[in-house]
Order: sequence, then C-alpha cells, then structure tokens
Amino acid sequence: MKIQWRDELSVDNGGPIDADHKYLVSLINATLDLDKKPEREKLFIEILERLKIYAKVHFRREESLQKASGYPESENHKKEHVYLERKLDVIINVAKKEMAEKTSSQKSDLIFKQTQKFLNEWLIQHVIGHDLKMKEYTSLMSEKAKELKSIEDI
Repeated sequence: MKIQWRDELSVDNGGPIDADHKYLVSLINATLDLDKKPEREKLFIEILERLKIYAKVHFRREESLQKASGYPESENHKKEHVYLERKLDVIINVAKKEMAEKTSSQKSDLIFKQTQKFLNEWLIQHVIGHDLKMKEYTSLMSEKAKELKSIEDI
C-alpha cells in the first residue's frame, strides 16, 4: 500500500525535512508501481540505490540541523540513522543477489513484498517515532536550513 503524506507526518511545516521526507515517500511508492513491469528487478534495484543515496543526504542534513539547533537527542538520532543505512545496505545486497540468481517468480515477489513492507514501516516509524520529537526545535533549524543547499542541487 502506498504511503500517503499527511499533516501528522510534518516535522517542520513544509520545510526542508518535510521536503526530504516527501521525496523519500515518492521513492518508496515508486517501488509499488513496478509490479507489472517487465524489467522490474532492474528498476527495483535502481530505486533502492537512489533511496540509499537520498537517505544518506537527508540523514546528514537532519543531523546538521539537529546539531545547529542544540537538539538534545541528536546522538541517539544519529545512531538510528546509522542502523537504517546498514539495514538498507543489507536489503539492497540481498535483493541484488536474489535478482542476479534469477530466482523464481514466487521468491522474487516475496523479496519485493518484504522490502516494500520494511521501507513503508521504516519511514513511518522513523518519522513518527523519532523525527516528530524535533518539532519544537524546527524554528531554530529553519535558520540553519537557509544556509544549506537544496536537495535538488546535490
């Protein structure tokens, strides 16, 4: 099921963190559009690689804003980012291996479903469980955010 962006997920009222999260949502949702495409395995890996790169950029941006605003949970938040990056690496490596081995259609479907489930849960749980705690610091973060590059420039 596709993730629908809703106001309850907003961390900084449409600022850079929300923009990043919306783009991450679009990448995760893009994996759901691949079900019937003939080259879905290749496209799936490409989307996962883009997600990995973008997540890393987003995490560094978020960590920079947290540090600049004096966010007290920044170290724990950073540890969560490291965990998520490692988990995404494992998922990508497993998907690549299975796709390269030309596994059965049934096993391929299972890999897609498990990965999509993890990505959906990861984003929603991370935003709700961790990122929303930053909400009271977003006014401080918004000043620092003006100095950062737009994600489109990266």
